[in-house]
Amino acid sequence: MSGEHEPSLNGRTERFLPEAATLLREIERSREVLADLDAAASACADRIAALRDESRRVDRNLGLLGERRNALMEAIGEARRRACDARAEAQASSALKAAILSDLRELQAERERVVAKLASIKDGLKRIESEKTGIMPVGKRQSELLGKAHSLIKEAHNRMELSIILNK
Repeated sequence: MSGEHEPSLNGRTERFLPEAATLLREIERSREVLADLDAAASACADRIAALRDESRRVDRNLGLLGERRNALMEAIGEARRRACDARAEAQASSALKAAILSDLRELQAERERVVAKLASIKDGLKRIESEKTGIMPVGKRQSELLGKAHSLIKEAHNRMELSIILNK
């Protein structure tokens, strides 16, 4: 019996041999494709790991750049505030200068009026003194009064000039 089965098994086996050889070749090609896919998957995994590392580095750098940007924004804000303060101080200084110049012009005008009045008073005193000596000798009392008035006028004149000099 086993002899009978052999030719029929052999016939069956021979019939499957070309198909088996084709399947073996496909299995070998599939193994090669799987090996290539494993290599590609490994390369992809390495690339993914490298990209994750790069992503973490970029995230750190972005964080540092964000901190630096915030610091720069604060510095810019501070510079703007100082510029506004300087502008306000310059305007205040300009207004103060204008007020001081106006006051100075008023003081100079007042000085001119006082000097003119003092000159007028001085002329009047000289005229009175000349009349006093020419018309009638009045006496020591009037002479002393005129001398005191002259001294007071001279002292007021000197004080006014000193005040104007000190106000400049």
